[in-house]
Amino acid sequence: MPSSWARAAPTCAGSGRYLKNKGWDMDPNWHVIHVPDSSAEEPERPGGLALWPDDQPGGDYWWPGESYLAMDRFWSGQTGLGFEEHLSTDTARTAEEVVEAWHRTVGFGFNLVVNFIPRPAGDLPPTEVESFAQAGGILRCTYADNLADATCATASTSAAGHGAEHVVDGNSDTWWEAADSSADAWLQIDLEREAELDRQVLREAITKGQSIAAFRLLVEVGGEWQEVCAGGTVGRQRIAVFPPASVSRLRVALATTGAPATLREVGLYRGQD
Repeated sequence: MPSSWARAAPTCAGSGRYLKNKGWDMDPNWHVIHVPDSSAEEPERPGGLALWPDDQPGGDYWWPGESYLAMDRFWSGQTGLGFEEHLSTDTARTAEEVVEAWHRTVGFGFNLVVNFIPRPAGDLPPTEVESFAQAGGILRCTYADNLADATCATASTSAAGHGAEHVVDGNSDTWWEAADSSADAWLQIDLEREAELDRQVLREAITKGQSIAAFRLLVEVGGEWQEVCAGGTVGRQRIAVFPPASVSRLRVALATTGAPATLREVGLYRGQD
């Protein structure tokens, strides 16, 4: 890992890689940037909100993207209302809209800034607060129980001290790491019993850098592997949702940019109906 990554967060604080709604569903999504001199204390950048280019594998500085969501649809220009008319109309986002926004940003490794605009009296609109609280409840319930925890994990290749068991040990300080940069590395999880799933959460060991360029999730059906979802980069977090499937054994196949693949955690969940 470049030593500059360790100081990227504090030196870049206050001027995030702000991408507005461009950060929704972005794939590939490399949370690293290149600078002319990787030994510099801070990368040069335009003042104010920096709109940095994307797709920069192997960059020197760790600088996650940031997107936003206005809890009042009026401020996103989505209502067609005038300002005075808006004051007497409830244009708050629903809990379902907030959950969708979370998955399309945080689920792709972005930070999500949620904006509340106070009312003339100085308080926050109650319907917006209620929707936001409901969304939090939905997300907590959805991701409360990782069905992959304490199961059996194996891999096509593992570096010494970083075996596949570390992706299901519940310890954020351990990780699986491939022994080399083989493009066909895979990690397999055998559940204790068949379970219905509709989403996976992947997290790289981000202190080692961001190396995964593509992933495929395959489930075993009748002794054969079938792909249920695929995507590009992973980074600190990638959530992939797929049609519900009854699963007892699955594989995550990975391709990298040249550095060995790592995964700190694999999460398996069933969403709320």
